[in-house]
Amino acid sequence: MEHHEIFEKGEEYVKKRLQNNIVREFVQDGAKIILHLIPVNSFNITYPQKIDNINTDNLQPICGLNKILPFNNSIMAVGQLFNSRPACYTELNSKYIIEAVDMHLLKNKTLHFSLFKEKISDSVKKYLDILINDLKVDIPIYFSLVFKGAKEYEILDKPGNRPKIQRDRYQNLIETPTEIDSFLERTFEAIIRNSF
Repeated sequence: MEHHEIFEKGEEYVKKRLQNNIVREFVQDGAKIILHLIPVNSFNITYPQKIDNINTDNLQPICGLNKILPFNNSIMAVGQLFNSRPACYTELNSKYIIEAVDMHLLKNKTLHFSLFKEKISDSVKKYLDILINDLKVDIPIYFSLVFKGAKEYEILDKPGNRPKIQRDRYQNLIETPTEIDSFLERTFEAIIRNSF
């Protein structure tokens, strides 16, 4: 599959998920960070795959964990509940797609950037471990990071430097998982660069 086709299919999938009730209504109201990792072979899977032989410790949400539970041909890790709705979750579905939603990193219309980088980096590495080592997916893996409802939130980065979130979506292809640190650093730099 050509790169432009992967981007088109990835964008289409993420757009549908952002309109889906589980993203809009399952979690609490408010600004959210939504992360997707979609292996290229996920677009060709037409029937549910087995996902029970994974290290569920690596499936924990970006911030916090309450419990792991099965959910519609998927495994979901849900954060602490408030009024029966979580502020975060991670889902691995039977097409080997990982979706993580978090509200903890966006508080009081701010994004604490150092904590954000740490949590996103740790989570992406754990999720990649599931996809590559447990499920043996094909490379590349489509990466999408969305700031939903967070436009103009201040980014707390360096003293005296308070840019605001302007662009709400970042996407790329993870083609060399062993170089994930530099891949993520480029993403973080782009967020800052696009926030002035």
